[in-house]
Amino acid sequence: MEEKLICITTVKSRIEAEQMLSFLKENGIYAAIQGGVQELYTGDSVSGDKIMVSAAHKEKAQKLLENFSPVETRASDPGRQTTKTQKAVNWILLGIIAAILVFAVILLL
Repeated sequence: MEEKLICITTVKSRIEAEQMLSFLKENGIYAAIQGGVQELYTGDSVSGDKIMVSAAHKEKAQKLLENFSPVETRASDPGRQTTKTQKAVNWILLGIIAAILVFAVILLL
């Protein structure tokens, strides 16, 4: 029977999630990261990454993470602002994707 994984915390970036995952595994706890769809495109999820552990290890994992502080990254900053260049690139990429989709629909008709 498969063990059910439960979320014990949510972090703001993939880098922080990987650090926690490694820390938990070093301490004998199987852990996994559950991210959002946006990560496929940006590398980080707006809603954060969930750290998942088995229900049997929930308390031990939470206790270990009480004093754990990951290395701070740019993605750790909740007030992080997107630069004008980043916004422009995002809009350009969105336009390209929209154009490809429209072109594909036209070809299918």
